[in-house]
Amino acid sequence: MKPTLGILSLTAFSALVAGCGYTRKNENYSQLATVGPHYSSIAANIVAPKCYPCHAPGGGAPDFTSYAGVRDQVLPGDPGGSGFYTEVEAGDMPIGRPMLSDDEILAIYQWIRNGAPND
Repeated sequence: MKPTLGILSLTAFSALVAGCGYTRKNENYSQLATVGPHYSSIAANIVAPKCYPCHAPGGGAPDFTSYAGVRDQVLPGDPGGSGFYTEVEAGDMPIGRPMLSDDEILAIYQWIRNGAPND
């Protein structure tokens, strides 16, 4: 009877541990369906509302108000080599504001991976 109790205890413990985990909280659920891996979507739904406080003329950081400005921070096809992606993925940007959601970061990743087209 003791081996059965041990197996049941181990099974219950394993189920409990498997149910535990950290999932990054999505702070902006309204944007999940609207942000796609396209520059126009990223510009309208991420860059304008979340980056312009610093990344606009007079903001003190590189100007992201145009495709060319964002594109200067991107290595098409290589998200890991693109500051625009690595800074938000690491949580370093936007400074002093909530992190981007996983879906927003994924949209940026996919856009860069697809060659960062101006669409």
